[in-house]
Amino acid sequence: MRTPSGRDSYNPWILGKLVSLDQGCEVRLTFVVHPVVALIMIVLSATVLWTAGTHSFWATLATAALLVAFHVFLYEFGFRNGALDAESDIRTVLCQQHHA
Repeated sequence: MRTPSGRDSYNPWILGKLVSLDQGCEVRLTFVVHPVVALIMIVLSATVLWTAGTHSFWATLATAALLVAFHVFLYEFGFRNGALDAESDIRTVLCQQHHA
């Protein structure tokens, strides 16, 4: 199982729960955005709203477009890949333990 080094806030946080069943167990996982990323999203969204109130329509549109592009890029190349990698690792470990 891969172990990322450093602190990459665009890797997902994985919250999980194992539920015991008669014929094994059920694994429930939730992938969530890191709190730092959520804070950044709130601050950038507030910036767009502030720009809308104090600047021209085009400045607001440009700020909003940059905000969206930034998060789409980081989601596609950070969070999404991290979540898919983690899901694959978890499936691999669970299958190995099931067949052992």
